[in-house]
Amino acid sequence: MGEGHAVAPLLALAERLRSRECRVTLLVGAPDEQHLLAVREARRLVRQVVVVTEDGSVGQRGVVTDHLPGLLRSSEAAVVYTAGRPDAVRLVAQAADDAGVPSQVGLESPMPCGTGLCHGCVVPVVGDDAVPRQVRACVEGPVLPGHRVDWEALA
Repeated sequence: MGEGHAVAPLLALAERLRSRECRVTLLVGAPDEQHLLAVREARRLVRQVVVVTEDGSVGQRGVVTDHLPGLLRSSEAAVVYTAGRPDAVRLVAQAADDAGVPSQVGLESPMPCGTGLCHGCVVPVVGDDAVPRQVRACVEGPVLPGHRVDWEALA
């Protein structure tokens, strides 16, 4: 699931998954038709592309997170991949968790140095040992297991 420019990294992932003969469904959202990114490219890469625009100008009307629970049920998803704004990504991770599907979330996070030295890109997580800690998005991420992100601390 991706909104706006966050669709771009998901297209590369979709292509890689398809090369491994994985079934891929891509849920793409935007406020309106003008803000949709690469829908034609997405349709070339995967069998099922679900388009949602807030104004209903293309595809289904609404926000992508409203359509996710039904899509999770109908697609029999094994994993949910998402990228974008933390508030949208959080809702996707929660919907996946509610459906019992693991998620991988790509967080939009500033990465000032890109090496982890400045700690300007820290993301709060809960470790496998249930201990809260921080990871550097540029080193340990930017993609993290959705159930490990400490969404309350991130807000």
